[in-house]
Amino acid sequence: MDFIQDPVALATTDTKRQRLFAAEQSIDACMPQAKDDVSALNRAGLLSAKSSLLRWKSQFDVGRKARLKRLEESVRCATLAVKLSENRFSVLELALSKFDSARCADPDEEHARLLEEAEKLFQHDVVKERETGRLSLVVPLMVV
Repeated sequence: MDFIQDPVALATTDTKRQRLFAAEQSIDACMPQAKDDVSALNRAGLLSAKSSLLRWKSQFDVGRKARLKRLEESVRCATLAVKLSENRFSVLELALSKFDSARCADPDEEHARLLEEAEKLFQHDVVKERETGRLSLVVPLMVV
């Protein structure tokens, strides 16, 4: 899925959308099996992956309302993932979901609240103890 994030990838927008849709279907197909799985970490991983896919799919949505609706679903998946397993991947995904949601939020109070929540998550102990977590504290600030 890295090529979706790559601005110089030779994939068309339609190809990217199709791949995101196929990946989401694959994750959804694994969800019933994951419910039977005793590992909360596996379920959390699937939910975090789905959250990430939803964030990327939101970039192809037309209109702020459609994008915000998809990002809200992303936040719900990431929140459930953190409840199942509070590991660096699920916490980082929740932070990224809230950060992207803040970019679409209205009014200013909602925007500020989501950014504050995202910042707290970026500074969570399980995230910042790794290089990826430390880097995530800098990168979103550069994007805004």
